[in-house]
Amino acid sequence: MVAKMKKFTFLAFYRDYDAFLHDLRDLGLIHVAASDRPVEDNEQLDEFLVKLKQLREAQKILNRQIDKKSAAPLNEPDIERGKTIPREIELIQNATASLNQQLQVSIKERELLRPWGNFDPENIERLRKAGYLLDFFIVPDNQYNPEWETTYDAVVVKRETSRTYFVTLTQNEKVADELNLESVKIPGISLTQLDGLIASLREKIQVQDQKLKALAAELPSLKAAIGDIEQRMNYTRVHQSGTSLADDKLMLLQGWAPADNQREISDYLE
Repeated sequence: MVAKMKKFTFLAFYRDYDAFLHDLRDLGLIHVAASDRPVEDNEQLDEFLVKLKQLREAQKILNRQIDKKSAAPLNEPDIERGKTIPREIELIQNATASLNQQLQVSIKERELLRPWGNFDPENIERLRKAGYLLDFFIVPDNQYNPEWETTYDAVVVKRETSRTYFVTLTQNEKVADELNLESVKIPGISLTQLDGLIASLREKIQVQDQKLKALAAELPSLKAAIGDIEQRMNYTRVHQSGTSLADDKLMLLQGWAPADNQREISDYLE
């Protein structure tokens, strides 16, 4: 059933305008006619819109975190708490993105290192300090020359997928140029260390995921914060809808309220 509405026209002193608007809202005024005058400053409304967008986006994110099969209890609504949620989500997402980036790099390094086996990079550094260079190369099987084993002390580490992985141990800094090959840049970390790092990064990502899920308990606070911003926006729009009269001493306002509220509004005006 559609409620019958009644139009009201109000005239208030400018000094009482703010309090008057709050009272009208409490009395049930639900729509205000827009003024024909241009709005000079929408900065406050723009700020509200930005905050509202952030809050609603945060609400979407947290709604996706709810496990419908075993929904966790929700916290009591707190407007101020709700306003902090978008920033908390941003921090969690930034941390997760950084961890995921580190994870992808570590996985690529592990795949690069896996064919060479598990060794301590410190041993390569010890050889370098002793004047020996250990270079890593990959060539197609049919391009590997056994003579390199004599010339460059080459050692085949592994053959797989039609490729030969080998290292050379020399005091020659130009082995790659002489072989006309590009040496493989090996990460300065062992396979064991990489496995541990990858496991650690995945655990840290899970911690961030759990933080995000835990924030879903604050959805009532987020909803309350959204309602507060919407109310502030509506009040700002209503405030700007009044028409200034008598050298800004009076404010003219038109609006609608349910007809059932007419007596209460009339009593207030008297």
